[in-house]
Amino acid sequence: DAQTGGAAAFFGAPDNLLSGRADRSLHEVAAFGDLVWTIDERWEFTAGGRWFRFEYDHVESATGLIVLGSFTEESTADESGFTPKLGLSYFHNQDITLYGTVANGYRPGGPNLTALGQIPGCPEQLAWLGLDGIPPLYESDSLWSYELGLKSGWAGRQLYLNTAVYYIDWAEIQTPVGLPCGVGWLENAGEATSKGIEVELAAYPVANLELTFNGSYTDATLSEDLPRPNVGGADGDHLPGVPEFALGGSISWFFNAFEGFTSSLRADYQYVGSSYGAFGPGRLETPSQSLTNLRLTLHRNRWETTLFINNLFGNRAIISAHDNPAGAYVTTARPFTVGISARFTY
Repeated sequence: DAQTGGAAAFFGAPDNLLSGRADRSLHEVAAFGDLVWTIDERWEFTAGGRWFRFEYDHVESATGLIVLGSFTEESTADESGFTPKLGLSYFHNQDITLYGTVANGYRPGGPNLTALGQIPGCPEQLAWLGLDGIPPLYESDSLWSYELGLKSGWAGRQLYLNTAVYYIDWAEIQTPVGLPCGVGWLENAGEATSKGIEVELAAYPVANLELTFNGSYTDATLSEDLPRPNVGGADGDHLPGVPEFALGGSISWFFNAFEGFTSSLRADYQYVGSSYGAFGPGRLETPSQSLTNLRLTLHRNRWETTLFINNLFGNRAIISAHDNPAGAYVTTARPFTVGISARFTY
């Protein structure tokens, strides 16, 4: 009222610029299955699929000065489709398996909050984009995934090596869109490709000792310019939130600390490379980060008790960086933390 001279009262909403409610529901049915054909003792073929149909309903209402009294909108949409999967495995022997898969997947669409488009300043900015309002719905996005991999055991299964290379085509990406007036929504925009390699190692050089290592390289980029200038993505831009490199490892020692107890002491380390939080020239970079954790576990019968230390060196690891009209901010990992957990299995 101090800013509007009490004007909100003329619209039946004193002291209320905007309040709203959105009721959403998603109903989905699906049928899926796999058929496995053992061609011979070395070759195995898998064919599978999933038929789906879903429907989402959205009822949105708002009151207040910004919407000039009251606003109500209802929307319903449905989609159906089929996602196939094919796989071929070659069993060289009991310790070495080679495989390849081709699979299709999707993520359901949904509704946007359209009433926010009436906030002062937003209608003009929407018109600049060629829109008469916030799009009420966004559709599913989908991808095709192609993978070749190896699962193997060596030196009498004292060493395990698993690795995979992959290529992913991603279409109709559900992309966050924002305006300087402070509102945002999701829409389908652009295509992207992601390709990379993942490696896992586990070694047991002596009794009661386990060493593990994992690493990955990912090249995930847009395949075309995004259509909206306020999104800012261009062909070749790296996808937000996807670091190029990540690696980690652990050392575990198993021992008997007390009679009737099995115990383990574990140290693990994880490194995640830098990435960006959004598209466009003004995007913020999330720097690389690393965390080290310790765990001492006692196990007896169905009980397991763990003393843990997370973020051993108290790194101020930035998990994500964000920017919006209200200012920039970051989300950090939990600092140095000591705790005890107990678990009962039944």
